[in-house]
Amino acid sequence: FILLTAGFDEIFRYGFNISKTITCSLEKLGEGGMGVVYKAHDTKLDRIVALKFLSHDTTISETDRARFLQEAKAASAINHANVCTIYDIKEEDGKQFIVMEYVEGETLGKKLKNGALEYKTAIDYAIQIAEALQAAHEKGIIHRDIKSENIMVTPKNQIKVMDFGLAKLRGSLKLTKTSSTLGTVSYMSPEQILGKEVDARSDIFSFGVVLYEMLSGQLPFKGEYEAAVTYAIVNEEPEPLHIVKSIYSSGIKHLLDKLLVKDPNNRYQSVLELIPVLELLYSRKDSLIESPKSSSNKASNWLSKKSTIPILITLGFSLFLIVVLKIFNPFGLTKPPSLLPDAEFIRHTFEDSYEVGRISPNGKYLAYVEEMKLLIIKDLVTEEKREVSIPDAKIIYEPVWSPSGDEFGVYYHDAELDTGVFAIH
Repeated sequence: FILLTAGFDEIFRYGFNISKTITCSLEKLGEGGMGVVYKAHDTKLDRIVALKFLSHDTTISETDRARFLQEAKAASAINHANVCTIYDIKEEDGKQFIVMEYVEGETLGKKLKNGALEYKTAIDYAIQIAEALQAAHEKGIIHRDIKSENIMVTPKNQIKVMDFGLAKLRGSLKLTKTSSTLGTVSYMSPEQILGKEVDARSDIFSFGVVLYEMLSGQLPFKGEYEAAVTYAIVNEEPEPLHIVKSIYSSGIKHLLDKLLVKDPNNRYQSVLELIPVLELLYSRKDSLIESPKSSSNKASNWLSKKSTIPILITLGFSLFLIVVLKIFNPFGLTKPPSLLPDAEFIRHTFEDSYEVGRISPNGKYLAYVEEMKLLIIKDLVTEEKREVSIPDAKIIYEPVWSPSGDEFGVYYHDAELDTGVFAIH
């Protein structure tokens, strides 16, 4: 083995043999507070790999070294297509390094510098990130630093979750008394900021921040100073998407509300609950609706691209014709009676209802789903409600009445994500 005695940049300037089987190339892939990553060639298996070294900074403590080893231990325990694979951990001449999968592409953070992603792309990425987190959580591993810069996107749009440097392993001891507060501030959960014990639900909050960022092109909690950001995360609500991005979806609104809620007890309790919701939102054609503001902008853009003279002439003539017919009424037209004289409009559903209601063909009942979990059938005459539980259903949607109004059905996903239909007689 070649001894590593010089600084990293000098060692890798012209390429360097780290061991008998690994040769470093010229390219430095990245550098963080605790480590530096280089592109390398594994000559034994003839493949490109990435090497992550603990920084040569003399201020690196034993705690940092322990955390470095913990990253390798955490990530190597996860075998999933959306998690960067750890091949080995080595030490040469007192310098430790992790041999891991080389991921070609760019970070999600870099991709988002160009603005928000397309809706379908954002949800597709979200599903992949969620599946990676689920694989980690099943192994008892909490990432604790989920952010767009720790997520790689390959040229084929495959997600790779990286950097388990702050990961917490089930049964492991805390590395420092304040290790629960480590992480990137803008993506931290309230309990992380407050220094409380964190679990998988903290990753779910951070995931919500990334999803909001993908859909809007900006972070949900902002501030000029770190203290302002932490205050916002603990005390304030993020700006709704229909204001930030002029888009609205009841499903996305409900999803983000439940991801970014302050109390972890009110969030999704596991990623397993979350994945079916994302898959449903991805498959639905009506998931996303432009707000009136956005539609009017498109209309004005269209007008600016066309010649306005013929349009104005047509509008002017139509207005003139309406005025003439209104004043002179040459055809003796009479105003038809109102179909709804003195109509009273009553709201029958709640604001956070995920689905619109379905009125039975006989007009007697209204069926709707609350929070994708509870089916409500309401008698429109007596105002009585009947709650219907669906056996084995994790998420229910699309209530449908039979033509006679005597039968009713809903589609649902079970714990295995299989789709079924439940009929009520």
